[in-house]
Amino acid sequence: MELEGEFACIRLEDQKGEKLKHMPLSRTNFYRIIHLESSHLIHIEGDKKVKVGLNRLIFSYPGKLESWSRTGKLKGTVIYFTRNFIDMDVSHPKYFDSFPFFDPLKSVPLGLQPPEAAGLKFIVDEMILEMRSNRPDKFEMAKKLLAIYLLKIKRIHLAIAEDCSSPGNKNQYLYTQFLEVLECYMRQLAAGEKQVMPSASLLAELLNVTPNRLNKNIMEIRQQTTSSVIQEKVLKDAKTYLLNTSFQVSEIAYKLGFENLSYFNRFFKKFTGITPTLFRQHAIS
Repeated sequence: MELEGEFACIRLEDQKGEKLKHMPLSRTNFYRIIHLESSHLIHIEGDKKVKVGLNRLIFSYPGKLESWSRTGKLKGTVIYFTRNFIDMDVSHPKYFDSFPFFDPLKSVPLGLQPPEAAGLKFIVDEMILEMRSNRPDKFEMAKKLLAIYLLKIKRIHLAIAEDCSSPGNKNQYLYTQFLEVLECYMRQLAAGEKQVMPSASLLAELLNVTPNRLNKNIMEIRQQTTSSVIQEKVLKDAKTYLLNTSFQVSEIAYKLGFENLSYFNRFFKKFTGITPTLFRQHAIS
């Protein structure tokens, strides 16, 4: 049911009952919006497990490390699309302003009021009808419907989200690029394409800016140093691997770019107070 491999829209209740009850930990390489109409899904990101209830939207974006499990038959809809399909330009300074729910800092399950849920469901039903039709212009229609869908979600998001101050376009552009490069680097580490942990100087070099400029930019937006933001990301991925995979601790250390297991243990204990092994054991118990 894909449109040229760039877009898909399905109803969860139409899927076979024997589908996976637990999705293994993975990084997405597309955008996804799940509109859940039942309360049988546990969404897992980092060390956080969130039970997603009635009329919630769950957002995924390229590079997001996540998994989920279900306890019953799901009801709702899922939309998948690529950056090319919706003509998203992540290099644009106002990219995250356009769709804040795809911002890694703001991408949390979004609750819907019944009228809002009904309005969004109507649009998805139209998309599904287009997907199943033989109309020659169904691709263009799907794009237009998706654009309306995203804009409606944006209105809902902005109406209930916290009123965050918006940095200047230039600062936001560099920060957006930093997040993209960090996510990409972590994917390459996990795949064995990189062997060295990300650092402020390394990412600054990839972004073609000085470490001081990058640090100043992130301090203005996050009130944190570049190194502390990188450490948060590494720690979050470490917790995700520990809680949602059967990888040995040494394997996880390697996937995160640590030189050796001892270094990983010291790093993890510094921020959590316990070793990775104890963290996993406590979670299981």
